[in-house]
Amino acid sequence: MPAAEQTEQRLTPRRTTLVSIAAAGLLVALKLGVGLATGSLGLISTGIESSGDVIASVLTFFAVRLGGARPTLSILRPPPAENLGALGEAGILIAGGVFVAVEAIEHLVSGSPPPGFTGTSSR
Repeated sequence: MPAAEQTEQRLTPRRTTLVSIAAAGLLVALKLGVGLATGSLGLISTGIESSGDVIASVLTFFAVRLGGARPTLSILRPPPAENLGALGEAGILIAGGVFVAVEAIEHLVSGSPPPGFTGTSSR
């Protein structure tokens, strides 16, 4: 395989993950910006949720980068970096789910009133 083709095969996943980071970051900025400008709690919350996608994309970028650096001929290979990146992303999702569940249960058990709503209705 020519050296140029090997270099291209190694750089394509990196470029893809960089585009993913940029797209996720732009999406977070748009959601939060529009949510804050309009007072939309829904857009603000999805903007915050989408920030997890930015973190996951950054993890994937580093996993792909490390994965490209591992030796190809080794009897005892370490786990592929991509798998470790996926494990990190799963950990982020699990931690977020546990946080939401704990907060919801505390809110229900304490008998707190429902959250207040701000803003105006178009009706």
